[in-house]
Amino acid sequence: MVKDASLAGSWGSEWISDVSPSGSNNWGVVFNVTAPTAAAPTVMMNAGYAFMCAGCGQNIASRGTDVGAVRITITRASGGYNATISVSGIPSGFAVKDVNMYLGYDSPKNAPGSWKPKPTTSVLVPFWSPPTTSFTATSSQLLSLRTGYTGKLYVTLHYVSGKTCAH
Repeated sequence: MVKDASLAGSWGSEWISDVSPSGSNNWGVVFNVTAPTAAAPTVMMNAGYAFMCAGCGQNIASRGTDVGAVRITITRASGGYNATISVSGIPSGFAVKDVNMYLGYDSPKNAPGSWKPKPTTSVLVPFWSPPTTSFTATSSQLLSLRTGYTGKLYVTLHYVSGKTCAH
């Protein structure tokens, strides 16, 4: 979710939703930025712009809890684009599992919580216990370069967060 729109810089965001009468109730935020060039091969989101939210149904932050600051970096390499998403400040008592990332030339057609099949650029961080306060996810394969492409790239992240149990 967007935390402080004044820090957007060159990044944009859009809300997507799969809410439907058929019972789908998935939603999320997709971030976009102009693709890095050979001359400027890296674009990085400003710190403080975005965060992950647990329980923020329909993108309403007051319904949930901030469970991590998000910072996205997209890098152009010789074979394509790579995304790295750093999440920090996961509060004590929360844990993370089932991390999935999307990086593409088009915005995903459905909300992150309903990705089926999982994106080919997904990353799975297999930890739930013990809890961690930060992690970095990197796309598992390059998004192939399109010669002369100067448009937007779209990136989003989905993970399951929850309160840990003290036994």
